[in-house]
Amino acid sequence: MKQDPKTLFDKAAIREGAQSGDLAFDNTDPVFLTIASGRQNAKEDASAAVCHRMKEVAKFLKEVSAKSWTLLELVTPAHALHKALLDAKPRKRGRSG
Repeated sequence: MKQDPKTLFDKAAIREGAQSGDLAFDNTDPVFLTIASGRQNAKEDASAAVCHRMKEVAKFLKEVSAKSWTLLELVTPAHALHKALLDAKPRKRGRSG
């Protein structure tokens, strides 16, 4: 949340940094919740990590010998939530009087 949204969501910079074969993200500095499983039974052998950019994701997946994995990009939803909370108007709750 410390990064400037104008820089973070700069569409020209996002296009400029894109390379053929890369996964596409809508910010210049993605952070991922990475969930991986290595064996047949994911409940017994599941790992998770917060990874900064795809290089860190790849390193983590290799370290845990992941057979299957899920990525959830966190930066864009965090900024959307932050904006929604700032835009929310307080409501009076409870009994009046």
